[in-house]
Amino acid sequence: DNAKLVLKIQEKQPFHEYVWSFAPEVPHGHTNLRSNKPTSFANAMSADLKKRGFRFVGPTTCQSFMQAVGILNDHAKTCFKHHANAVVNEDTSSNKKLKLEEVAE
Repeated sequence: DNAKLVLKIQEKQPFHEYVWSFAPEVPHGHTNLRSNKPTSFANAMSADLKKRGFRFVGPTTCQSFMQAVGILNDHAKTCFKHHANAVVNEDTSSNKKLKLEEVAE
């Protein structure tokens, strides 16, 4: 069912543009690194996907997805994964460069 809904989104825009539309305008990380609460960006993506009929796309799943694809890098600066995940991605929906290496301290 979810795969068919992805195809429906792609009728209007590439799926990667849809996903990146939920990205923060500036580099983003958790302000409290001990918090596992999903960000407002993950909450927004989850709500929109559910509105479109997707299943199993709660805020935690969306947060994990956003971390996995590089939209969010909320590793502490001292974590070995922080630098490995610090990349520059282009937000294709607005052609702005997003530098995702900074984490809120």
